[in-house]
Amino acid sequence: MPTGDLTPEDVLDHLRKIIKLGEEKFGVKARLILCNVVGFGEYALRVAHLCKQYSDIVVGIDIAGYENGHVYETDKERLMVTAMEYCKENGINRTVHAGETPAGASSVRNALQLFQPQRIGHGYHIVNDEQLFERVKREDIHIEMCPCSCYKIGGYWNSEPHNHPIKKFVEHEMNCSISTDDPGVFTNSLTSNYQLCVNEFQLTTKQLMQTNLNAARSSFLPENERKELVKYLEEEYAKVQIDAF
Repeated sequence: MPTGDLTPEDVLDHLRKIIKLGEEKFGVKARLILCNVVGFGEYALRVAHLCKQYSDIVVGIDIAGYENGHVYETDKERLMVTAMEYCKENGINRTVHAGETPAGASSVRNALQLFQPQRIGHGYHIVNDEQLFERVKREDIHIEMCPCSCYKIGGYWNSEPHNHPIKKFVEHEMNCSISTDDPGVFTNSLTSNYQLCVNEFQLTTKQLMQTNLNAARSSFLPENERKELVKYLEEEYAKVQIDAF
């Protein structure tokens, strides 16, 4: 095979070897979420099929990129819907980028209707729609919050950080967690995201620990591995000198 001529299967085969090696040598487990990008609907079904083909290392699928209102009316856009329907029928976990840009709360509402995801990336604008906010909380839909990237792109920000949706999500005990979102692009880490949450939103250590537990409980791992992860975190956090969970 010529240098650089790798198929998606080649990439996933190599990643499978690397994941196995990392677990054997360092005891670190890793799993993948494959991503469909808005504007590239012609690849959507292939990505969905890869999720099933590599289900030993792939635990879910994502839709990312420009939200476009999550209407998906053109033939090319409808391929994204078909791909997610395939994933739902085959028990593949789903997360969707929505509610970060000015497309607003409607993009979250449409995403829930079209894709039935268990998780939403960002989702900040649901604070502008009380019924949707309550629905997301009631249905325990996990929100993947990314404060540093939100700050840098202005996805949802104002001059009063204490009013940012991230703080409201945490205070209302939403099922939410802290993530990095493109650390290579935004040059951030989990540590810098935690620091932003503490310095700008006045979140406490206990609240940040709770978001980690939320992430573990809503992870796309197989049930036995998810329970193992949650138990590990609960045991470790119990050693920290703050109020018990």
